[in-house]
Amino acid sequence: MTAPEPRALSPARKLVFGLVTAGLVLAGLNAVVELGERAGHIDTQSATGTTVVLEEAIFAADGASLVTTPYAEQTMVRSRIATDKGSRTRVFVTGGSFAQGAPYTYPNQPDEGFGGISSWLRQAFAGQDVEFVNVASGGQASPRVEAIVEELVTLDADAVVVATCNNEGSVQPGQMLQVLHEFGVYRLLSSALQPNGSGGAPMWASPSSDEAVEHNTAYERNLRLMATKSAAAGVPLFLATVPIQLRHGGHEAGPARTWIPRTWSGEDQVDACIAKGRAEFEAEDYRAAAMTLAGCGAHPAARETLEAAYMALWRQGLSATDGELSPGACVADLVASFRQHDYDAVIARAPTCEDGPIDAIFWSGLALAELDRLPEAVAALEQAVELRPQGRCRPSLNAIARAVAADFPHVTLVDLDAEARTLAPRGIPGPEMFAGNCHLRWSGYVRMAQVIGEALSGEGVLAPPSPMSSDAINAVAENHGLSRDPWTDDVLRR
Repeated sequence: MTAPEPRALSPARKLVFGLVTAGLVLAGLNAVVELGERAGHIDTQSATGTTVVLEEAIFAADGASLVTTPYAEQTMVRSRIATDKGSRTRVFVTGGSFAQGAPYTYPNQPDEGFGGISSWLRQAFAGQDVEFVNVASGGQASPRVEAIVEELVTLDADAVVVATCNNEGSVQPGQMLQVLHEFGVYRLLSSALQPNGSGGAPMWASPSSDEAVEHNTAYERNLRLMATKSAAAGVPLFLATVPIQLRHGGHEAGPARTWIPRTWSGEDQVDACIAKGRAEFEAEDYRAAAMTLAGCGAHPAARETLEAAYMALWRQGLSATDGELSPGACVADLVASFRQHDYDAVIARAPTCEDGPIDAIFWSGLALAELDRLPEAVAALEQAVELRPQGRCRPSLNAIARAVAADFPHVTLVDLDAEARTLAPRGIPGPEMFAGNCHLRWSGYVRMAQVIGEALSGEGVLAPPSPMSSDAINAVAENHGLSRDPWTDDVLRR
């Protein structure tokens, strides 16, 4: 008796078996990749996963504690909190690098530096049984912050403080993209094809009007999701506006670190940087001089030569970096008139500068301020930020945060932008408060922490903090290597 011939599989069964086999192979490969990632042998985090999408959990159980995961530590500071916090009050602080505490704390630091909002909150409430957990991350936009808030409200939080809007401009991720990023294999392929450092929020982009509307709509949606999810968990949400550096001209961004002044002279690295930039300027290599001096930081000795280098480039129709449009000779003339205190000439000529209209608006705003035409000045400077954010929060986004906070009873608005304007000369925040385009000097963070603390105590989350004198605050700063800056005493003594 002959054996029966095997029955041929139908095309449909072949497809099913093929899909099952492929699925098993992918599942096995995914498990291997994620095991290697947890062991620290593989880094699958993509650029999108550092700014827009939350690819893994922020915290994981470790005995009786919750600790930041290896994934989270690539962009956040290391934290360990008790699984059972008992009677302790737990407040999470999240958002972008402003909330994280740059330039005092950066994503690649294993431990939190001192000088940002969380640092000063801990100082203000040192006598109370409270923990402030810094879960902010440099460069991340509101879609990722929203996903972080969704996790935080499940971790026995008594309050969540959110300060995010400097990085808006990334494409809003679809549901499919968010799901795909949960798989290690996809992340590995994504990180290989698009390494970290590309694909993040466009820090220096000038959005079109349609793009700005799209970004605003996405931002509002994300804030409302944070409010809805925190309400469902019964966790108070403290939604902060973000201070805007209205007097940032936009050409100060350099490749090197921001220099935080300790003294106005005598720091060897700064002096060497300035000497190099001046030598390049005298050799008429204006592009090299601009790039060098921009990296010297906010030292006043660098600013004058840096501006002169830019003016020389603009008069030739050139820019400091490839791909950047030159504001042109007309704007260079505006700057020259401004430095000569001819503010009426700046205002009169600004509308004619067709090569650099945003720069012209900015310089006319500064001129209006010098003439004490302050409402017009603020309107012009805010318009310049709307048109060219350069890593700053656009005023329209702060307006959205105010509106969202008003719509939810459990959301408290913490208007840091309004406070910064109250403290600033003429109500126009600038470099005396900021260490760069969007980050504050430590003295500015002190006041922002005080405002947040007042909101937390005002809503009954915490008891009022013990007041600290300006001398005590300066002593704490000096103990952590932060000496006085030109703005400190004036602000703190108020």
